[in-house]
Amino acid sequence: MAEHREQDNREHNSIYYNQMLRASERKTKDPRHKIKKDFASQDVDFTKYLIVPKGYEGIAYTLYILIIPYIVGLTFLFFYVAHGAYESFSLLDLSSFMIIWAIGYEITGAIILTFIFFAFLKHLKH
Repeated sequence: MAEHREQDNREHNSIYYNQMLRASERKTKDPRHKIKKDFASQDVDFTKYLIVPKGYEGIAYTLYILIIPYIVGLTFLFFYVAHGAYESFSLLDLSSFMIIWAIGYEITGAIILTFIFFAFLKHLKH
């Protein structure tokens, strides 16, 4: 009698175990249950955002790092300091490359951080 009961328990346990295996397989195969990649571990490809000739990436990125913040700094000085008036803008001392570049660098950095924050929020939503 005890042997028969033990055999029944083994059969019921194996049936239950197989049901659990099938349920876990269904969960992993379900396309709705995709595992999201961590936001910070994603690959970043700058060629999607910048025009860069192949083989000259280092030179192009260096020029972008020098030119874009300078242009942003000049734009900031023209619109916010000189209030969009060319006469006032021409009175400014534009010979200091580093100061204009630093102003533009800070503005560009704030804009990039804002885009990264919105991309993070979008990543959390999906």
